[in-house]
This record gives sequence, C-alpha cells and structure tokens, in this order.
Amino acid sequence: MLDVAQVRPGEQLIDLGAGDGRIVVAAAREFGANALGVELHPQRFATIRNSAALLKPNLRAIRQNFFTTDLSSADIVTMYLLPSVNEALRRKLERELHSGARVVSHDFSIPDWTPARVEVIHGSLGIHTIYLYKI
Repeated sequence: MLDVAQVRPGEQLIDLGAGDGRIVVAAAREFGANALGVELHPQRFATIRNSAALLKPNLRAIRQNFFTTDLSSADIVTMYLLPSVNEALRRKLERELHSGARVVSHDFSIPDWTPARVEVIHGSLGIHTIYLYKI
C-alpha cells in the first residue's frame, strides 16, 4: 500500500482503522512519513500506542471513531475497510482532503471513484487488490 502511494519523507499519512499499526509503523520507520493511526478498539489502539512510544515524533495514535477524525492535514489516507464503510466515508474524504492527496484502499474500491492505479498482489495469503485514488 505504501509503495503504491509513493509515500515521501515528511508527508502526513493517516490510517483509518489502523488495527495493529503495521501500516503506520512502516510509514514512519521505512518511509519517514508523519503517521497517525486512528483506531477505536482499545486493545488494538494500545498496540499502536506502544509502537508510537518507540518511534516518536513521527508516529502517533489516537483512539477515536474515524468518522470524527479531521483528515484535512492528510497527504495520504490508507484504509482496509468494508465496501459499505468506504461508501460512507467517500463524502468525508471528498470534503476534507486537499487537492493532490492520495487515498489507498486495500481490497475494496470506493464507489463512484475512478482509481488512478490498481495493483493486484499475489501473496502467501492470497490475492489482494490495492486501489490508489488521487484527489
């Protein structure tokens, strides 16, 4: 996902539903991004927060519903969410993201958006599709 997004050092990346934080940790550690993991589940949030303590200052985590998270500072938004959630987020993304921002979705497209790039990955856990959108 991060390679497809072409993450550059210093960019602001926000991962919606960050899970165990692997995307934000990689974005901060390997790409030099300022990464924010947004996770509501308390145990998954604690995992990200512990990683963030090791990677300060360019990795942060917040325990929050991503529908209330301000996305206006994001250069890149990453997400691995269900199609119905992608559809519900579409207007928020359109409203809050600046021109030139990128959205990367794992396995599920965003309804009514045309991807700038689609990458099919054949991995040990099966076939995955990465959708890149440019605002």
